[in-house]
Amino acid sequence: MNHAELTFFVIQMLEFIRMAQDDEIEELENKRSQLSTAQESFGVMQEKPHALSAKEIETLNIAIQYYLFMGVSEISFSEIFRNLNVGTQTTRKYTLKLEEKGFLKTTSRKPLKFALTQKALEILQITSTSSRKDEV
Repeated sequence: MNHAELTFFVIQMLEFIRMAQDDEIEELENKRSQLSTAQESFGVMQEKPHALSAKEIETLNIAIQYYLFMGVSEISFSEIFRNLNVGTQTTRKYTLKLEEKGFLKTTSRKPLKFALTQKALEILQITSTSSRKDEV
């Protein structure tokens, strides 16, 4: 007889959805801010003592974006290769140099995967986020 009993339930569910969306927007803004801060540091990283090349910075930028926005701490070699638009040997050269300089570390050989090191996260001022699926 009273068809309005469902109204409270629907209103409450919509409120839950709105709260979840607000949280997601806040998290994305935080990640975007961290990415901007990291990218501002790239100019300094081209100078000594780091002396990163433009392609090394581009490789690092790809790894940072995966770390922040994909919710995983590792990035596969094939993902770096696809995003750099260079050959596999050239991609491997950049990842090796970043490993030697202490910005990336190999986490798996088959398939080949890398993660940002604690040194890289500190220099680039990246903090871990609450939605991490796996930590570095």
